[in-house]
Amino acid sequence: VIGRGPGLTPAGDDVVAGTLAAIALRGQLHREATEGILAHAASATTSLSSSLLRCAAAGQVVPQAARMLSALCGAAPLAPALDDLLAVGGTSGTALAIGLVAGARAVVCAPLEAAL
Repeated sequence: VIGRGPGLTPAGDDVVAGTLAAIALRGQLHREATEGILAHAASATTSLSSSLLRCAAAGQVVPQAARMLSALCGAAPLAPALDDLLAVGGTSGTALAIGLVAGARAVVCAPLEAAL
């Protein structure tokens, strides 16, 4: 999905960025997979989007995304945090939210589901 979709930063990139950030902030990124994603992004998307993906892999996100992650962890009300994130850019906020939820689900729910 890198380089695909509408927006100054393509929506596909924003989804991947959200997923990377959520997993990175839990310290669970797979180094080789992340390097592969970032190498692909260097030639498959804009330089701005490639830079944002590198930041996301380092756990660096816009404040609205950080608030959304806090809300997903129960540290803040979810609805206002989601509303703030959805207001970012034309498509970026929505795509980041999708990625954050996917990443959070991967690191929180996958171990639980495997145990069931």
